[in-house]
Amino acid sequence: MLAFVVDANVVHVFQEERIREKPGVGCAAISAIFGAGCVALDSDETCQAEWLNCAMAKYPLNLMDWIADRMVDGKIRYWPLGDQPPFKELTAQGIPKPDHKWIKLAKSSAAVAVVTNDIDLIDCKLKKAPAKVKAKVRAAGRGPTKRYIKKKTGAEVLCCEDVENFCASIR
Repeated sequence: MLAFVVDANVVHVFQEERIREKPGVGCAAISAIFGAGCVALDSDETCQAEWLNCAMAKYPLNLMDWIADRMVDGKIRYWPLGDQPPFKELTAQGIPKPDHKWIKLAKSSAAVAVVTNDIDLIDCKLKKAPAKVKAKVRAAGRGPTKRYIKKKTGAEVLCCEDVENFCASIR
């Protein structure tokens, strides 16, 4: 089964759409992922903890129940969090330490994609750039951090809007 790494920003968007009962790009991305494979989480639950911290908002049990149900369905699976790429290498690329886990999980789970809305995983040098600049880089689908992640893990880095087309192309 194909694995996808989904960062906390995407889960936050998805959870907000679910709670408000207004499906959008987050729900579409998660649905496409479940149609093509499963979501990878680390067995230490570091990534899941960030999901919960970022996305729980007013309804913490709702997200925890959803995660548990998807694990029963086999749509969320655990992998051990590896130690590759090394910390020093990730830091030298300018990738913030809190984002290292997503890249390591992509490597250890042999993920086909990392799904994110975080500019740090596309071009980490643009963290403080204006929103218009970040949006342009996301839309273009290019960035040095994205290329580095692809080279080191084999996983594509996708924004929510690109997930449906990507999943359709790999089936």
